[in-house]
Amino acid sequence: MAFFFYAHKNISSMNKSQQSIVLFSYYVLASGMLLLFFPQLVFQFLIGPIEQEAIFIYHILGLIACCVGMYYWHCGKTNQIEFFKITRYGRTIFFVGTAIIVWLTHAPKPLMAMGLLDLLGAIWTHWALKQDGLLE
Repeated sequence: MAFFFYAHKNISSMNKSQQSIVLFSYYVLASGMLLLFFPQLVFQFLIGPIEQEAIFIYHILGLIACCVGMYYWHCGKTNQIEFFKITRYGRTIFFVGTAIIVWLTHAPKPLMAMGLLDLLGAIWTHWALKQDGLLE
C-alpha cells in the first residue's frame, strides 16, 4: 500500500509523460491483482464463468500483469523517456490484437474494453510526450 501512496504523493511533481505512465501502471497493476486473486470475478463481469481446470492460467496472467505494472511504475518514476515512447506502439498493438481476436473468434465484445483502455493510454502518452517537448 505504501507503494501506491508514495507514487501518488509525488505525481504532481512529475512531467505529463511520467504521469501518464505512472497512472497507467496503476491500471495494469490493478488488473493484474484482480486476475491473480479474483479471476472468476473478472471473467464473470467480462465474459461469464471460466473453467476451474484452467484457472491457473489466469493466475499466471495476473502475475505477469503485476510484473509489467511494476516495470511501468519504475520507468515512470525514473523518467525513462524511451520506454514511454515504445509503450505507445505496444499498447496500440494490444488494441489491434484484441480487436482482431474478438472479430475472428467471436470472443465476447466486452474484451474490447481492455484493448480500448490500452489505446487510450497510448494516445494519452503520445499527447503527453508532445506537451513535454520529448518527440522529434
